Amino acid sequence: MHLYIHIPFCSSKCKYCRFSSFVEQEEIKRKYYIEYLKKTIESYKWWIREIKTIYFWWWSPSSLTWEYIREIMFCLEKKFIISKNREITLEVNPKDITQEKLQFYLSIGINRFSLGIQSLNFQTLKEIGRDKKKTIFFALDNFEKLYKKNISLDFIIGLPYQKKWQVKKDIQTLLKKYPFIKHISLYMLEDYYYSKSWKKISIKEEDFLKEYTQTKNFLEEEGFWRYEISNFAKKWYKCKHNLAYWNHSDMIAFWLGAHGYEQGKRYAYPDNFTDYYRGKLQFEEELEEKEKILETIMFSLRTTGIQKSYFCFLDEKKLDYFFEKWFLEKKKNKIIVSEKWVLVIDFILKEIIK
Repeated sequence: MHLYIHIPFCSSKCKYCRFSSFVEQEEIKRKYYIEYLKKTIESYKWWIREIKTIYFWWWSPSSLTWEYIREIMFCLEKKFIISKNREITLEVNPKDITQEKLQFYLSIGINRFSLGIQSLNFQTLKEIGRDKKKTIFFALDNFEKLYKKNISLDFIIGLPYQKKWQVKKDIQTLLKKYPFIKHISLYMLEDYYYSKSWKKISIKEEDFLKEYTQTKNFLEEEGFWRYEISNFAKKWYKCKHNLAYWNHSDMIAFWLGAHGYEQGKRYAYPDNFTDYYRGKLQFEEELEEKEKILETIMFSLRTTGIQKSYFCFLDEKKLDYFFEKWFLEKKKNKIIVSEKWVLVIDFILKEIIK
């Protein structure tokens, strides 16, 4: 069993963010939200379940006070059995990582940290509303002093003011200075989520693939294995929580906007507080076997490749076309996406599934 804990608070809103996140919330409102979350956890229908991973997500949990994080963890420990080998991830903003706060996180059992870096370019960080470069180094210096076991960094290709090969150079800089980093997530900026004016001050979309490929090749040379299109990890440091999600493991979700999957049912909470407090669900649906198979195919192409046992669910004519055009390849009885077409993987999937 796995847990998603969504925290919809931020100290500031990034300009590319498409999620329901909230800034400058009054303390009394935050307190009320946390109390409601705790009640939701306490009233969960199953009393004892072993939890293997917990993921504190959503822009950004580290903006909460220590007391709130401690209260949530205490509530989870009362309700569930937390596995001895658990993975507990906290998404953090670099400016929140002081030595004192990091020591606190470690003391309550958090053992994996995901930092939103995005870029080291001064103009880029200023334009998108992220932390300054010196703040990023300050946070990583604190990790170097106190905790070097399981740190992940996020980057985005296509942000404003980024130069060609900027992302690769930024990652090179950080890995050289902080060789203890074990995981890198590399995303593409999706153009329908940001100001159109950014196109004039960023690399061209046709260069996204070159940027991605060069960075991927560098990471592989440094011992990072790509286990999903956007995720690279050193040996033993793949994100267990993400792997569980891609394998259709039961995923309990709590909080506004959270998506869960339990006993074949997928559900989501509303992304507004009014409906959430009324106990409504945005949706709840039984995942039929065919739908589960189709999702497995989609996850497989993004990760290790589509296994032979699922070939019967694919359109043979479309497959032949994509093989002929080198969109797809066969490798060890699996179908994988060709390197030069990873950016259109969603289009390929839509075409080849019957």
